[in-house]
Amino acid sequence: SASVDESLANAFMLSGRGLRECVAGEEAEFDLTPVQGESLALSKTIKATSIDSGLFTVELRGPQFITGQVDGPTKDGHFRARYRPFVAGAYVLVVKIGRFVLQQCPFSVKCTPDVTCAETCEIDDFGLYNKKAGDDLKLKIITLDAQRNKNYSDEESFHVICRGGSIQGKGRMAKFKKHVMEADSKPLGDGIHQVVFKVPLEGAYSVIVLHTDRQTGARNELEASPVPFTCAKSDRDPNNEDGGPNAAAVSMKNLMQKAMVDSGTDEERRPNFMERRLKKILGDKDIEPEDHILKQDKPQPMFSAGLWHKPNYWEKIGIYTVGTPLRRVQYEVMEMHKKGLRKD
Repeated sequence: SASVDESLANAFMLSGRGLRECVAGEEAEFDLTPVQGESLALSKTIKATSIDSGLFTVELRGPQFITGQVDGPTKDGHFRARYRPFVAGAYVLVVKIGRFVLQQCPFSVKCTPDVTCAETCEIDDFGLYNKKAGDDLKLKIITLDAQRNKNYSDEESFHVICRGGSIQGKGRMAKFKKHVMEADSKPLGDGIHQVVFKVPLEGAYSVIVLHTDRQTGARNELEASPVPFTCAKSDRDPNNEDGGPNAAAVSMKNLMQKAMVDSGTDEERRPNFMERRLKKILGDKDIEPEDHILKQDKPQPMFSAGLWHKPNYWEKIGIYTVGTPLRRVQYEVMEMHKKGLRKD
């Protein structure tokens, strides 16, 4: 092999895409071409074909230190260098022959992330914790390539499938209610995508996150999927899903309205449709008092111990002594004492 002197540092021209840019995880290449064919400049007695490729060194400094490899020479005296980075970022490339740096060096090389990989994407499930049924559940996906470099693309698409539920009802009527919700992601910028969805009932759920390949359209499940979470029972009225006032709020509003009308600070409120309808059904009749059953003349059949029984006699104050559970009798006696209807 030829001896190395400083003249050889000016004898090669570097060219190729690998001197400007590369992709993380992919092999990049560039060429080393003799300046004057087989006769090297400033060293006429040395042929390019007689130079050992082991004299060349390729170094890249940046987010990581990388050393490349030089192959050759070909019959024309050409060499080819190659290297493979794994961390995206900016690098400085230098090629040496022996201890001398080639004349065109250094080069600035930009290493970009590879395409999004479903196996390495990360899921931020903080938005699923301490939530209740009906609340907005937020799931964030951080796009990464196969080398775990952050991918800043907002063109990615993720699809979420949430399955789960809870047991509703009591005793023999208890049944497991299953719910399935699906939603698509929206980009937030900086390579982060977010999915927002809701679950109707409390219970245990599991979220599957799928990434859509932009080239094939196939959906691949993320390695970090599925994500389990639980939702507590909602504080909202289940019969009032639209978030409007409940019955207690309406009653309080009516009482305040009546007080203002009685004091003369407000006009009397006109009855709404439901109130007019109820008044028509009742036919303007007074509602019987709550203890009207106790004031009836005839005893009514009652259910006790699984059988229908009629009482043996009817007390004057209106309490069943036969056929009525003991606790019910005690309760009604206490009610009579409270109302002053019984003193013994």
